[in-house]
Amino acid sequence: MSINVHVHSRGGEKADDILRAMDDLGLERIVIFSASPRGPIEAPAEGSPDRQREVIDEVARLVARNPARLIGFAFIEPTLPHAPEAADYALGEKGLHGIKMTPNHWYPDDERAQAVYSVIEKHRKPALFHSGVLALWGNTSRYCRPCDFEIMMEYPGIHFALAHMGWPWTDECIAVAGKMKWVQPRRGHEWTCWLDITTGAPRPWKTDALRKALDYLGDEHLLFGSDGHLPAMADLARLRLQEDREMLAAAGASEETIERVFRTNALEWLGLK
Repeated sequence: MSINVHVHSRGGEKADDILRAMDDLGLERIVIFSASPRGPIEAPAEGSPDRQREVIDEVARLVARNPARLIGFAFIEPTLPHAPEAADYALGEKGLHGIKMTPNHWYPDDERAQAVYSVIEKHRKPALFHSGVLALWGNTSRYCRPCDFEIMMEYPGIHFALAHMGWPWTDECIAVAGKMKWVQPRRGHEWTCWLDITTGAPRPWKTDALRKALDYLGDEHLLFGSDGHLPAMADLARLRLQEDREMLAAAGASEETIERVFRTNALEWLGLK
């Protein structure tokens, strides 16, 4: 059984349908994000505080069907008014497990984003960020360079994951994670950076990036994710489960390492171990 840390929702999904797809795929648990609070994600800073709460409420209802297997994250847009209050509402009153954020026309060190980080840290919850090329219309990818996430060293209470290994800046992403691995303990902190290997890079590049990550970082901070939606994109999840196992094996991973990437590490990142 595997744990998938990267599943989106559009809104309107039924928990029983998702759980049946999970059973068919051999997924023990998934991390599922609330829908985008701004509607079409291509449009920066749209949406409303009401919409932000609506999507939080919806994903909270969804995961309440089986909170042991459906782990809800709130998709927070820090450029919307009252974003920190929305994060506090999600992690506090609604009991969601973490926060998903996508830098789109804001940089990771934006003061508005940092106000949200303070809330996440207060609740001692994990966060997942999109990193690397952002496949949306317009000049968006420049906001998601891995080096910009070094700001997270200022928030050592947050176990955060960088999705897609920062593709196409995979070397930069691995270097940032490595910097934090070596530097954070010197300040008495845990190593808080995790890499979500959800596919962004084509197979030859991703296999190479996995080999480098295993050689440089070890296998304890890599997480499996599929992207897409369930149950609508179950075929994509099945393909990712198969391909990522094959790529990890090609990168020299042992069966024990593959087990860590597909399950054990996620429990550690989520604080469920």
